[in-house]
Amino acid sequence: MPYTTAGTPPTAAPVLAYRHVQYAASTLWFIVHSLGFRPSGVLITDFDGNQVEGVVTHLDAATTTITFAVPLRGIADLS
Repeated sequence: MPYTTAGTPPTAAPVLAYRHVQYAASTLWFIVHSLGFRPSGVLITDFDGNQVEGVVTHLDAATTTITFAVPLRGIADLS
C-alpha cells in the first residue's frame, strides 16, 4: 500500500540584507532594519551612483545611524 510521510515544513530563509532609501537630504540617517544583528557591511551611494562615506553607528541589533558632514540623500545597503 502506498504511503506518504509528513516532513518538516520548510522554514523561511533568514533575511541577511536591508536596503534603506533616504529621499530627503539629511546629515543623520536613522535606519530601523530589524535584521537581528549589527551589519558589518554598509555601502552608501548617492542617487547619482557615487559611493560616499559616513560615520556608521549601530545602536542595537535592529537600528543603525549614519552621520554625514553635509545633508545627503541616497541609498544604504546593509548586510
